[in-house]
Amino acid sequence: MSDKVSFMERFTPIKYGIVTWVISKICYFRDNTCERSIQNPAYKGFFSIVSSSVLGQLVVLLATPIVTRLYSPSDYGILSLYGVVVSVTLVFVTLKYELAIPLPKEDEKAINLMALCLLSVFGMSVISSLLIYYIGDSFFSGIQLSLLSPYIWLISLSVLGGGAYSVFNYWAIRDKCYSDIAKTRVNKSIYGSTGKITLGIFNISPLGLMLGEFLGQTTGCLTLLRSFLSRHRQKLSCVSWKMMLSVSREYYRFPLYSCPSVLFNTLAFQMPVLMLIRFYGPDIAGLYSLANSILVIPASLISAAVSQVYLGEIAQFLHKEPTRIKSYYHAVTRKLALISLPTISFIAILAPFCFPLIFGAVWKEAGFYSTVLSGTIIAQLIFSPTSILHYCGRNNWVLLFDISRTILIGGVFLLCAKMGYPPLTSLAAYSITMTLMYAVNYFMNLKAITGLARE
Repeated sequence: MSDKVSFMERFTPIKYGIVTWVISKICYFRDNTCERSIQNPAYKGFFSIVSSSVLGQLVVLLATPIVTRLYSPSDYGILSLYGVVVSVTLVFVTLKYELAIPLPKEDEKAINLMALCLLSVFGMSVISSLLIYYIGDSFFSGIQLSLLSPYIWLISLSVLGGGAYSVFNYWAIRDKCYSDIAKTRVNKSIYGSTGKITLGIFNISPLGLMLGEFLGQTTGCLTLLRSFLSRHRQKLSCVSWKMMLSVSREYYRFPLYSCPSVLFNTLAFQMPVLMLIRFYGPDIAGLYSLANSILVIPASLISAAVSQVYLGEIAQFLHKEPTRIKSYYHAVTRKLALISLPTISFIAILAPFCFPLIFGAVWKEAGFYSTVLSGTIIAQLIFSPTSILHYCGRNNWVLLFDISRTILIGGVFLLCAKMGYPPLTSLAAYSITMTLMYAVNYFMNLKAITGLARE
């Protein structure tokens, strides 16, 4: 007994020493993190956007079980088709010049880029609306675009509002006004969800879903517009036709390469909706839409915020410290992986059991869709926010990658449909294809960043 007491007496100082060391390290990490959060604008922006994203997505999550009981899977399918048309049209309305807004050192150039984008948004939205109205039904009859015929007017307004929002959002990134971006996330979620529920109660479907989306988008645009005018109203006098022409020539690579590459990128993401409506009908497309959105929500709370802050920091590194880009790229990618892997995997396992309980029995099959889609969602949330091929001057690489991915995805769905496979099998094949393409994109970014550091 005395030996045991003697041992405990000897071990006690060591034990207290270990505990003291651990506590000191925890306190150091806490204090160091808080200090960096206070002093570093990137940390401030990150936490500002994350907190608002959490609140905004919480609103969406709480509203979704109500919305799914007010609207049918077919209504969701028509909403998905509406989203396809709007997102594809939005690719052209700015000619992707908004991607260049954070790049110029001089505010005068950036202001003229923004003016060029807004002018393009107005003109192209009018042209695209006329094209959709006159030739849309005949050109896209194979994918049942006629389902949207009563809502052409809303598509036009959504394109106008969405294009303006994208322009002002990139200016907010340039200014590192992350709190303003944060406000738009909350406002979009609150007004969008409220609109869908209110119109659904009055049985205005599927128009209620589309009007809710439009209401949220418009609210976010007005928030960023007020923020811009409060800071830069006096600088609008520097806008001129000559300067707009000059910046359009200087950043010609964006409409030349980025515009078509973003088009194919958008088509790659929207291809499941188009193919599912074409081969399986709007009900299946609606089930896919819910499954995909529920998977994206949790991890995107962080990844979307990281993307906003990440692009702002990368733009600074390009001018001052290009050698730091590679380590920053690796660090952000690792953090996104640590967040996305456990979060999406957990949801994918529970989805088949929880979907009918939360969203209603009619949505049961969407839970199985979530499981097979989890692989591509994980890869998307890790590698998509960190891709900077545009900023590395590799716009042509992006174009080639997006064309290849779009063709592969379309081919996968077409082959599965021709062989008579059910929607679940088609989505599993799609998920595998997308995951492999994201791995290719990762190595393309590494090669581009390495070449940038050598220049």
